[in-house]
Amino acid sequence: ARRNEYANALKKAEEKFKEVEQLDAEKKGGFADRIEFYRLVGKMSEKGDIRSNSDAAKEIASECSSFAEKFGESEFAPTTLFWAGYSYFFAKEYKKSLEKLEKLLKDYGDTSVAYQAKRFKEQVENKLKEEEKKEEEKKEEEKKEGGG
Repeated sequence: ARRNEYANALKKAEEKFKEVEQLDAEKKGGFADRIEFYRLVGKMSEKGDIRSNSDAAKEIASECSSFAEKFGESEFAPTTLFWAGYSYFFAKEYKKSLEKLEKLLKDYGDTSVAYQAKRFKEQVENKLKEEEKKEEEKKEEEKKEGGG
C-alpha cells in the first residue's frame, strides 16, 4: 500500500514539474533550467561512475552539452559544460572533451568552474597527444608491413 502511495505521489510530482516547466517556458527567467539541471544530476547519479562505463559517459556528455546549448544564460551552464568535457574524456572522445572545455573557458572564463576546466584541459591535451602519437606509430607500422 505504501509503495502505491509513493508511486502516486511521484507521478503527481512529475505532472507538477511538467506544468511548471510549461509555464516557465512561456516566461523568461523562470525555473526551467533549475528543474532540468536537477533532473540531469539525478540521471548522473543513476548512471553511477562513468569513469568505467563509456556508454554512460557518452550519454551524460551529450545531455550536458544539450543543457549548455539550451540554457546558455543559466548559472548552471558552465558546470554542465565541464561535466560534458569530463564525460567525453571518459568516453574516450578527447577532441569533443577539449571542445567543451575550451568553450567553457571562452564563454565562462570568469566562473569558479573555469579554474577546474583549465587544469583538466591540460590532462585532456596530454591524452590527445598520446592518442595521436599511437595513431602515427600504428600508421608507420602498417607502412612497414605493407612495403616490406
